[in-house]
Amino acid sequence: LKLQQLFVTQSLVAQAHELVDDHLITQVTDPVMEKISQATKPSGMLAVFHMPTPPVTIPGAGIVLAQVREPGNVGTLIRSCAAFGMKSVILVESADVWSPKV
Repeated sequence: LKLQQLFVTQSLVAQAHELVDDHLITQVTDPVMEKISQATKPSGMLAVFHMPTPPVTIPGAGIVLAQVREPGNVGTLIRSCAAFGMKSVILVESADVWSPKV
């Protein structure tokens, strides 16, 4: 994924500089972070990525998620796949993969 912008609160600016180039970092206040984040308790970092086009071919072993409607569950399953080295996740009638809670 290609990072477009990283928004961080003052307490995490030093960590952000370790992760990405300076021109991608925008420091915001805590109230602004609470406003732009959909999380109930924002972590202090919010990243915006370019949305890639879906691949036409399946790159390797993975899972199919059918009718998994809860975004948190979709996110957990995707992270589990990554932990096991799986390369593909196919969603059928499931939560939007680009939902912030995923």
